[in-house]
Amino acid sequence: MPGTSAAHTIWFIAAVLVAAVLAGAVVGITFSISKGLENKGSQVEGALSTKIKIINDPKNVPFYQSTNTVTFYVENLGYSVLNKNPSSIVVLINGMVAQPSTVTLYSGAPTWKTSEVAIINATAPGLSQGQDYTLWISASDVKTGAAATDTMDFNVIVN
Repeated sequence: MPGTSAAHTIWFIAAVLVAAVLAGAVVGITFSISKGLENKGSQVEGALSTKIKIINDPKNVPFYQSTNTVTFYVENLGYSVLNKNPSSIVVLINGMVAQPSTVTLYSGAPTWKTSEVAIINATAPGLSQGQDYTLWISASDVKTGAAATDTMDFNVIVN
């Protein structure tokens, strides 16, 4: 029976090694899935933390014909701080880029925090009273870069 005992020992060691390899593979797969869920959760959190709302009266958006500047009021409804640098804000009017020239906060605060209203002046030549326009604005979170967007159909009032 000494041969049987040795065979059982070899089979036992082989079974333990196979179990260890399988356990390692399961741990590796679980870690990979966990990391993927964590990354996706961070993306979703960033998207949920950034939210803006255009709060202009859509029938009376101010347009200054002498400077080809249109003014929009945008409120930060998310809980993240948004970038108020004009180069980080995208303004599209009827699908055409209207470059923001200045972005100031209504309260005069230095950062665009929750509930703060930004006054965005964008250069948009060729707008005229009585025409219908579609506005799309995007602003990004200072830390994560997650973008918040809003749209509005509007008419200008020439000043």
